[in-house]
Amino acid sequence: MMKPSESLRAAGRPIAYYPKLAKPLGGVNAAILFGHFFYWNDKTQYESGIYRTAEEIEIETGLSVQEQRTARAKLRERGVLIETEKRIEHRIYYKLNLDAFDDLMLQHSGGWGINSPEMQYQQPRTSKSTFGGWGINSPEMQYQQPRTSKSTFGE
Repeated sequence: MMKPSESLRAAGRPIAYYPKLAKPLGGVNAAILFGHFFYWNDKTQYESGIYRTAEEIEIETGLSVQEQRTARAKLRERGVLIETEKRIEHRIYYKLNLDAFDDLMLQHSGGWGINSPEMQYQQPRTSKSTFGGWGINSPEMQYQQPRTSKSTFGE
């Protein structure tokens, strides 16, 4: 019998989110959902936004349908999410209002940007990258690698 810790690899990919977005967006679930929509935002062919079913969102984020509704309401209240309901198609399209998001973040933190302390993610240095090198040498993220001799992911 496989141990639960061993079966984690078969459980799928972990979901990451931006913790600094939780407060301004209305909570962790809203930040998770925003991050999910942000990921898909530039991958759509639809002018009205992305289309994802509640089931797909639940599989990809772990958020239940009710948690999604609540998170969507918080994002709409803050003006960062625009929903277009296509009743004939039985679909809801989600589009991010990044101008409203930018304004919200600037209001909330007084200058949240690439060079702000919030974006200066730092960890101890390593000789190899983690997570396949994403953002490791990016001056925009000012990311420092952990001080280990081997990568723990993507080997």
